[in-house]
Amino acid sequence: MKHNSIQTLFEQIRSGICGKYLLGTTDFVDWLLIAYLARGHVLVEGPPGTGKTLSAKILAKTLSRASKRIQFTTDMLPSDILGASLYNPTDQNFKFIQGPVFTDFLIADEINRTPPRTQSALLEAMEERQVTIEGCEHRLSEDFFVMATQNPQDFEGTFPLPEVEMDRFLFKLVVRHAEPDIEVTLYRHVLSGQLPPVFSEIAPATFDRSEVTQEIAATRVDDSILLYIANILKATRTHPLLEYGSSARGGIALAKGARILARMQGRDFVTPDDIKHLAVVALRHRIRLNAEAQLSGVTDEEVLSEVLQKVPFPT
Repeated sequence: MKHNSIQTLFEQIRSGICGKYLLGTTDFVDWLLIAYLARGHVLVEGPPGTGKTLSAKILAKTLSRASKRIQFTTDMLPSDILGASLYNPTDQNFKFIQGPVFTDFLIADEINRTPPRTQSALLEAMEERQVTIEGCEHRLSEDFFVMATQNPQDFEGTFPLPEVEMDRFLFKLVVRHAEPDIEVTLYRHVLSGQLPPVFSEIAPATFDRSEVTQEIAATRVDDSILLYIANILKATRTHPLLEYGSSARGGIALAKGARILARMQGRDFVTPDDIKHLAVVALRHRIRLNAEAQLSGVTDEEVLSEVLQKVPFPT
């Protein structure tokens, strides 16, 4: 069977960077690439030193996209992200100076270390790919993609992300430390000089964005699959251990991601298994455990697993 362009792109990424630079992170890079191709954004939670930022930077370089990084702090202002109009005394006029949000790949490190007012500066950018400054709209890149990292809530100096901002992320990924054998290989690569990578030596992947977009649009999603998605969301909204369930954006994330996942596997149609495979990453940040569940130690993943077991497959 002839490979489609999405399959080819994923194979290029895996062979080109995962084995050489991002050891043990193939699944993580796959999720980032799915979200990017779906024109979504990704929230990543995990301890320092697990390759989150490096993965995004290398992926941007491989895709020949510009990238910028923001280190969020408690004293950061919205203008530090979006930009501001500054007065130029030479021509006695105001000039808009673009902030780091004007890029293709925006890496927002430790986004929950900054207060909600500054966090919310990204809302319009993530949803509409534009920012409004003093009543003037400024368009962002059509490829604008945010990978935000956050520290676990029990870390000191963190502010919880508002639900409305969490909902803007297509996926939430949770990363953990690598297994010892992977870490040993990582140490060898660092000691031999293979890591950190020389970015000018990273080979770009060859792909046609318009061709990829056409393939995604041509991937069939049967009405029975859409009903299956709706029933999953309904089950989260009525689950006795959840304070609230997923919004409609969760269903949109499942449908969008599933089309790309199907193409990755050489199909031009979505199956229920595609939806099940995506459910945790697409919904875990769109549900909230109630007090009873939190006290009993139940996790988001366990609740979603139970939901998937109970909602019948489409026939």
